[in-house]
Amino acid sequence: MLNEDVIFGPNKNNIYFEINSERFLFNGDTGYLEYQISKGRQRQLETSIRLGILEEIFQAKSSQSIEIDQVFPHPQIFTVFIAATCNMACSYCLNSGGTLGLKNEIMTTETAKNITIFLQDYVQKTDYDLITINLYGGEPFTNPQAIKEILKGLEQIAGMGYKAKLKVLIMTNGTIYNEELISYIKKLKLDVYFAISLDGGPERHNAHRRLTNGKGTWQEAFNFAQLLRKEGIHFSVTAVVPYPYEYKETAEELIEHGFKTFEIKDVIPYSYGGDPSAEIYRVDFYLWRKKYLEYTDFCLRTLQRNRSLYLIDHLNLIDNHLRCYRFPSPFGCGLFRYKIGIDVTGTLYPCESFVHSEYSLGNVRDGWKDENVTSFAKLLHEEGYLKRDHLDCKVCFAKYVCGGGCYAVNWDKSGKFNEIMTERCLFIKEKLKIDLYFISKLAGIRPDLTKRDQVSTQCL
Repeated sequence: MLNEDVIFGPNKNNIYFEINSERFLFNGDTGYLEYQISKGRQRQLETSIRLGILEEIFQAKSSQSIEIDQVFPHPQIFTVFIAATCNMACSYCLNSGGTLGLKNEIMTTETAKNITIFLQDYVQKTDYDLITINLYGGEPFTNPQAIKEILKGLEQIAGMGYKAKLKVLIMTNGTIYNEELISYIKKLKLDVYFAISLDGGPERHNAHRRLTNGKGTWQEAFNFAQLLRKEGIHFSVTAVVPYPYEYKETAEELIEHGFKTFEIKDVIPYSYGGDPSAEIYRVDFYLWRKKYLEYTDFCLRTLQRNRSLYLIDHLNLIDNHLRCYRFPSPFGCGLFRYKIGIDVTGTLYPCESFVHSEYSLGNVRDGWKDENVTSFAKLLHEEGYLKRDHLDCKVCFAKYVCGGGCYAVNWDKSGKFNEIMTERCLFIKEKLKIDLYFISKLAGIRPDLTKRDQVSTQCL
């Protein structure tokens, strides 16, 4: 076994590592992944690394200069906060009860109508093939009138023959079933999907997801899902798994209760603007790694024997990695450029998490505010090269996947874009290695799930 990872290359962006006694070679600049490495090839690689020969093969990718006009927004994803209020009090809520720390209120139907007018103007001009609109909260179903108004407008836009198709995702806790609204959605000529929050079985779910009066909500969420299934409305389940990171157990419970399409989300609480000690991270890391690798192996076994399941969090890894290396961005995530947040008042923000009044970009009634957009573009252009220029990121094999972390979290913690949360780097690097292990193994057992436009996953 390797005693430790081997990091090498001109910018130290390449890694030779081992997971479950299998060895992998990964180029963090290009995304090249080599796996199923024979013993002879292992000896050759290790000799080449020791002699520095691989330095010539894995040259660092040259940075491209980004002009200011390349920073301006061209969003493909719009997250709309239907309600800045929630009927629940989840133990791990990162959204201040749905308010994002702002005023507790719901969207008016007038604002909802203005949003559809704004989106129509955008959709008819864009060259995208698909635009996604996420209806979010708080809890969206506390405001059925605004949901209906937006969906009515989006259906009209979808029927106008524009190039861009519309996809709508409604994220809900599943505790408020509005029969009239569901009946309306079923009749729409519009692609509408639901994501229901359901954290495994009753005991696990109710330990964290309760109403404000303390009552558990598993039965309500489960019933909501069953009613959507009966109505023939597409939905998936999202399970948030906090400490002690029992991902596999949560997935097993969801499968046991008949769910075939779901996403497991991790929560490492001290990552979100907290001030953790090194000891907390060190202790949690080993438990998290054990649990995440255990869940990854579970996903491989399950996908091999059950072709009706779609494990969103792991299967989406393939497209996410291809996107990172086919279309590398010096800015990391799509904040400001490819995704936009719209709050309950119709104010436009750089993303659904970066909701700061001083950085609003305009509103849906009057459109983009040119001076605000230009100001934020300059800020992002000057301070946003997290993974390209930051000293810690420049020499990291995970830079094109991580991007230096979340801008919103960095800003909330330090008031700076280019502040790197180094305490989470260990998690991110290890997760990338385990994810690459998953992709390589999946390519062997389910090549139908890894094939993308004739691109071999052997050379991701």
